[in-house]
Amino acid sequence: MGLGRAKTMILKKPIVEFTKTTMLLFFLLAGLSPLAAAQTVVPVNVSPTVEKRVAAHRQYDPETCATASLGTWTINQAPMNGTLRVGPVTSTSSIPGCNGLYTFNGLHYTWTSKDQTKTVDKFSATWNCGLPNNLCSPSSKTYEITMIPPKIKIEPVGSDVFEDLVNGGDIKISVEGPAAFTGKVAVSLIPYSGPAYTISVNNGANLSQGTYYAKLDRPRVPVGTYYQVAAKWDTSWNSVTASVIPLDYTFKVLGTIRHSQYNTPAESQCPVATTTAFKIDSNCIFVKITLSTQFSSQVYLNGTGKSKAHGILKYQSARTCPGRYPSGATERNSFRSVSNITGSCNSVISTTSQAVFPNPAISRVEGTSSVKCGNRTVLASSTNEVKFMKAAVDFCPACTDGHIDNWSSSEFCSSGSVGDLGDFWTAIRATKPTAE
Repeated sequence: MGLGRAKTMILKKPIVEFTKTTMLLFFLLAGLSPLAAAQTVVPVNVSPTVEKRVAAHRQYDPETCATASLGTWTINQAPMNGTLRVGPVTSTSSIPGCNGLYTFNGLHYTWTSKDQTKTVDKFSATWNCGLPNNLCSPSSKTYEITMIPPKIKIEPVGSDVFEDLVNGGDIKISVEGPAAFTGKVAVSLIPYSGPAYTISVNNGANLSQGTYYAKLDRPRVPVGTYYQVAAKWDTSWNSVTASVIPLDYTFKVLGTIRHSQYNTPAESQCPVATTTAFKIDSNCIFVKITLSTQFSSQVYLNGTGKSKAHGILKYQSARTCPGRYPSGATERNSFRSVSNITGSCNSVISTTSQAVFPNPAISRVEGTSSVKCGNRTVLASSTNEVKFMKAAVDFCPACTDGHIDNWSSSEFCSSGSVGDLGDFWTAIRATKPTAE
């Protein structure tokens, strides 16, 4: 604001312009204290390390447009989390007829604290116009500072983080902060035990505000069960801008493992030698039938088979019809007729189906996680290319060594004729435990 010329006698009231970063007020004073219309408490938002002018007053003569006084500031209560600076500010006036440049003393605040628990500050100061008291009187203000910290956010591009990071290969990171802020951005996969796996975004370059993508080199991710994804922006101010996503599931990285294959045995491809078997209906009635000897054995081993005369046959545990087995009928040669080829999870088998150990239909969450029916898996090559997306829907009793069995539509009498799918880096989206 402007006050009049600094003379021994001033016949006309000068103009005072009160300016600060949140508003610009103009007063034509007529015997009124120049700051009487201003609030006692002034809220101010700031960014860390970035100086912000919180208040300033232009004073000039309305007749000659000359500067009346620079004014002075007295700090009554110093801030705790930042610093203050009183210094000259030069700007133009919007008062008609006085459009030149004017210099006045401004009050400037800079947030300097690196304490991550602090986000507010307060100080008070008094402005003295530097003119006789009959023209103006000192005005005191309390300034309440709110620090707006830099932010970093993980934003899934697809349905969830597992799909983005493990299947898609990258994850979106949004960084917000002052334009002058730069720093390295990193995304970390956090396991239940062992060190986190960290991805340096843009090869570790110093990055300013913007949107970036963390690229996952799957074969380099260590074996482990991961339950959190975190992002951090190491700014020149402080490394406090972290974003953590606690997943409602885990993903188990198995490393590069063997993937065998199994099929649904086809009796038409088996040797002609036959044996006696039994077909069971829903009422536990056993009907004696004749099957290829090798086919009967393969149905027991694989769980399901395509017979020539009796449709799709499925292995049944002896617990299904306890005490009802006729002479000659055993768990190894008694099968139920079904309409579809299903796994232990009772879902229809396809080329995206996998059999795992322990049985996903009955396994319990133990330790950090367990694979349940329908949990998705990613199979990637040594060159970080996703080759298959599959799901656990069946039980593999022979997979106690950690390999996974993949269903194949190839029609052979035995799965041994199918051959392995290959060795792939593998991750499984697994069920998260209720407590560690």
